[in-house]
Amino acid sequence: MSSPPAAETLDAALERAITRLGDASATSEQIRQHFAFGERPCSERTCGELVVAVAQEEGGVPALALDAASAVTIVAAAARVHADLSTQVAERGGRPTVWARFGIAHGINAGDALGAVACLALADDPAGPPERTLAMMRALHEAYLAASDGRARAIAHGRLDLLGALPTALRAVACRLGALAAAAAPERAGAYAALGVAAFASLDALAERAGIDRGGRVRALVRETARAQA
Repeated sequence: MSSPPAAETLDAALERAITRLGDASATSEQIRQHFAFGERPCSERTCGELVVAVAQEEGGVPALALDAASAVTIVAAAARVHADLSTQVAERGGRPTVWARFGIAHGINAGDALGAVACLALADDPAGPPERTLAMMRALHEAYLAASDGRARAIAHGRLDLLGALPTALRAVACRLGALAAAAAPERAGAYAALGVAAFASLDALAERAGIDRGGRVRALVRETARAQA
């Protein structure tokens, strides 16, 4: 496919999804504080890169892949906003975190608002049939619930240090959504989801050792998975 690199198209799609709030929204400033558009890449973008890479490998429609990529990235951002508050992380990427700048109540509310924005991003103008979008929406909600359950277990065991990590469930659903966006069979989408669990826990380290950028490593691992299923 001749789509632009995932990092470029995803950033644009993310900003379009977030700007639905408009400057008049009471939560707009808090959400923009986290994403810092135009200043640095979104730290949760790995999830969106996975969606786009899998969809492209499977020959999917770019428009629907970007809707899904934005949605899962925003869900990951919502989890991060809440995790920053729970672990009292006051700075990320050289900027104050949402709660550190605006207060605890705004931090909770901004994370909640992001969850709603993610759903709307996936539901807006889908390029595929409604039943596929519904299946993707369900998969995303199930993954977010699983990620929340994982955080609850970590909290119960006093492991607040685990809250800042990208939840395994979100890596898995990113790969699943990419396959579903390309109209892959459920079994094939499940195999890609297993890739998200197994192969990306140390994605940055893998990219560094391989001497290529993170996005390149994502695409290489996706291709390896596709060949294994051929």
